Amino acid sequence: MNPMGAEKMSRTNQTIQTRLPEFDLLRSLAIIGVVIIHITAPLDLYAHQGVFVYYLFVSIHLAQRFCVPVFLIISGFFLTYKIENQQNPTLILKKRLLRIIPPYLFWSSFFYFLDVVLGERNFNLFLLLKDLLTGSVVGSYYFVVLIIQFYVLWWLLSKLKVWNYTKLLMISLGIQIIITSYLYYYLFQVHYFPVIDLMYRFIAAWSFYFVLGLCLGNNYEKIKRIIQKLKFPLVLMNLVFLVLSIIEFYIIDGLNLVNTINPQTEITGAKLETAISYWRISSQLYSVAFFLLIISFHSTNFLPSGVTQIVKKISEYSFAIYLIHQPILWKLFFRVFNLLGTGSLASFLVILVLDLGICYGLIYLGCKFLPKKYSRYVFGL
Repeated sequence: MNPMGAEKMSRTNQTIQTRLPEFDLLRSLAIIGVVIIHITAPLDLYAHQGVFVYYLFVSIHLAQRFCVPVFLIISGFFLTYKIENQQNPTLILKKRLLRIIPPYLFWSSFFYFLDVVLGERNFNLFLLLKDLLTGSVVGSYYFVVLIIQFYVLWWLLSKLKVWNYTKLLMISLGIQIIITSYLYYYLFQVHYFPVIDLMYRFIAAWSFYFVLGLCLGNNYEKIKRIIQKLKFPLVLMNLVFLVLSIIEFYIIDGLNLVNTINPQTEITGAKLETAISYWRISSQLYSVAFFLLIISFHSTNFLPSGVTQIVKKISEYSFAIYLIHQPILWKLFFRVFNLLGTGSLASFLVILVLDLGICYGLIYLGCKFLPKKYSRYVFGL
């Protein structure tokens, strides 16, 4: 028997549920977290409110730094949770790519030409093609390029019948340790991580999360029973890792608060980006612990029924929200700041509610009035 197929063969008795409510909750929390990250990312704007408010928003920001790792874990999870996916990987790859590439191209083109019309950038066909290939038209679009690479990687693994995901997880963990060690070696030399922009689009730097999802999906029923017994330790782990994340932020960038308030140099900007990045050890640990904590609840029965329905809808809309939230946010940002004060808590809450509300409304109306064949290519639904 092929040892690489051992895990696939062991899954025949696993009960497959049509819907996993804990994953609806994860997607909803992750997409809301992404929006919060982009509202709080210009931390220099919040520094003007004083040290206490600054670190309040630092804490809020760092508490959301599970988002992209969780999205990657979820993406890998559902590829292996359903056994039939591995029986026809080419069909599954085609379906996944058709769900994400057309909406990505539509909104990339829309926001690019909107910027051209508004005079915020000059049209350049070569730069447009480069931005489309690298996910750079909108800052958060790197994730789309990243997930396309991972889907193709899964397809290659499936075609090669590489199904021993535990072994792959150990390999990806080794890669993660090597990359993290290199980054920290560099950090101790110049006080920031190198080539951050490239790291966002470099799948090796994220591979552990995706492969962890593949591994969990392949053994979910067994793993879930273990995780459900660990709720309290997982709560403690999340709190500890979040506190460590804040401490690590302070060590890397916190002593630079005066420079954060004043105009940034290239170095201080790189230090701040490093201080909030996903590749800090504390952030990596927090991401995995957060995912496991939500999984430990197994269902969303503890939520009121109305909230559960909202969670399902936000989960369903999560990819579309991801595509459109950031440009809308930046159109709102300084208008709200001018009304309610730069970097205030009130401004933050108003921007969050407005951005999510506008995104939700646009997607809902688009799906309601556009024919299904068009809404699928616009919103990925």
